[in-house]
Amino acid sequence: MIPEDSFWKWGLFYYNPKDSRVWLPKRIPWMGFTLNWAKPQAYAYVFALLVWLGLSFLLANRQDLF
Repeated sequence: MIPEDSFWKWGLFYYNPKDSRVWLPKRIPWMGFTLNWAKPQAYAYVFALLVWLGLSFLLANRQDLF
């Protein structure tokens, strides 16, 4: 199911509070998946990813671990 164009903001961000999905196919499905920015879980995924990347960067640069 490809979401309607009215739920795509600037053609990039999907925002539909009535859609229960957090992850859904992009407008062109073979290009992967995107987040439904109307759901709080989308922000939690992005926050968790940023924390993970930040911690990975900090820990990778520590010389005293090995």
